[in-house]
Amino acid sequence: PIYFSIQELKKAVTDMASRHQSDRSAIDLQLKVDNLIDNPDLYFITQPEISEEIYRKIEYDEPHRSGKAFVRIYERLFSPGINIIALGGLPSEVQISTVSTILKAIWRIVNAYSQAGSKLPLFIIVEEAHIYSPRDRENPSKEILEKIAKEGRKFGIGLGIVSQRPRELSPTLLAQCGTLIALRTSNPEDQRHILNSMEEVMTELIQSLSGLSVGEAIVSGPSAPLPAIVKIYNFQEIYNVELGGKDINWTKEWNKEPEETDILPFLFTHEERKLFERKQEGLDKFFK
Repeated sequence: PIYFSIQELKKAVTDMASRHQSDRSAIDLQLKVDNLIDNPDLYFITQPEISEEIYRKIEYDEPHRSGKAFVRIYERLFSPGINIIALGGLPSEVQISTVSTILKAIWRIVNAYSQAGSKLPLFIIVEEAHIYSPRDRENPSKEILEKIAKEGRKFGIGLGIVSQRPRELSPTLLAQCGTLIALRTSNPEDQRHILNSMEEVMTELIQSLSGLSVGEAIVSGPSAPLPAIVKIYNFQEIYNVELGGKDINWTKEWNKEPEETDILPFLFTHEERKLFERKQEGLDKFFK
């Protein structure tokens, strides 16, 4: 991994386009890079302040400087505890590219540790996995997800995939799953797809998914000697904290008096706020 800034990429593409003026693909690539730079939603990619600071502080010659920066950028993912990467609000193609980049970096680092004679165990859980490894099309994250599913256990990488639409999930990815934890699933297509993709699952087990209650799940696979129906504890009852993700109480909310709610702090993304601050700083300097 060799570190470079978006401006260095732009210069390289511009030089290439000037040398191959008859090549339309070079010009198209130049326009795509310009659009990438101008998109405020992608500033976290094109203007990575933390990554640039890490790179500047490393005093090594290349390629070791880039290698050191690469490891330091991603090492927090290997720290003890749970690391949550929230991609909500980003365009789907950006989510897919981000997941692909992070997983490839993890795979590369874990492999390097393995070759150095050390282990770096990690368990990755991917929410909405059908977006990142779809059944009928290719995308940047699908290949690395399937690779981790097939080979990750040899290097100490575990993978948990979560999806509400198993029928849209890659059969290759689903077939690598050892343990199935299934909540209520009434769609026959979902049931058939799970049955056809996982060898250990019985037809009777899949057919019983539609009869599960809220909070109940069927567990089948190496972690359960026999298929079992389990009751998942109610988080709110134990910790007195309400989690998101479930349906609202429509009747209760419709019967409440309207409340004055300040949504402005949540209306703008972090990148949009930074863009506004830069513009404001420019105006302040101009009027001074």
